[in-house]
Amino acid sequence: MEIDTENQALIKVGITIGDINGIGPEIILEALRDARILKDFTPIIYGSEKVLSHYQALLEMDDFSIQICKNASQALENNVNVVNVWTEEVELSVGQGTEKGGLYAFKALEAATQDISEGKIDVLVTAPFSKDGMIKAGFKFPGHTDYLAQELGGKSLMFMVSDTLRVGLLTDHLP
Repeated sequence: MEIDTENQALIKVGITIGDINGIGPEIILEALRDARILKDFTPIIYGSEKVLSHYQALLEMDDFSIQICKNASQALENNVNVVNVWTEEVELSVGQGTEKGGLYAFKALEAATQDISEGKIDVLVTAPFSKDGMIKAGFKFPGHTDYLAQELGGKSLMFMVSDTLRVGLLTDHLP
């Protein structure tokens, strides 16, 4: 039996912005820069369109566009979508781990976790954040995996995967 993939909706991949002063926004934009990737899934970035626009300018990505949506259900296929988790202006301190950077990374993680728990997105990808900044902002976990396990009611296993190696960590963040 042949599966009709032509009329199937693309999977929705939620992507947290990570630390707004770190490499997260840059990694996300560079990874989504090639429009061919939009044939494989619908990306939904949880963060701020203003922050992403700042990084677009830094990376000289004039030909790159972002679709703003109020929530994941409004995300459009064949577009890079962003859900504005906050609307206030934020001062960026690129390259510095700050409490504000941790606070906004935490807000993005909370919003994306809520959406995956409600089935609004199919997959969650988390960009890096400053653990120090997150702790200062009130994050009570050693990392993403522990937070996600608690919030989603399961166990976690962190994987690192390349073409030649696959590693599953038995412990994370603790010796």
